[in-house]
Amino acid sequence: MEAPPPHSDTWGATPPLPSLLAQATEESAAGGDMRQVLSILDSDPTDELATALANFGRTMQERNS
Repeated sequence: MEAPPPHSDTWGATPPLPSLLAQATEESAAGGDMRQVLSILDSDPTDELATALANFGRTMQERNS
């Protein structure tokens, strides 16, 4: 009988990070500053949805100021 493969932690594998949207949502729900939320959304320029939401958030901040 063949031994089962080792658990992924054995190889140093780590679970993937939550999406930028999930991270930004968690930050906001925890009472985080809007600048931090926008910073999270801006952290990956290839994520077009996160970038669009960050731009929208900045526009809303400017409008409310």
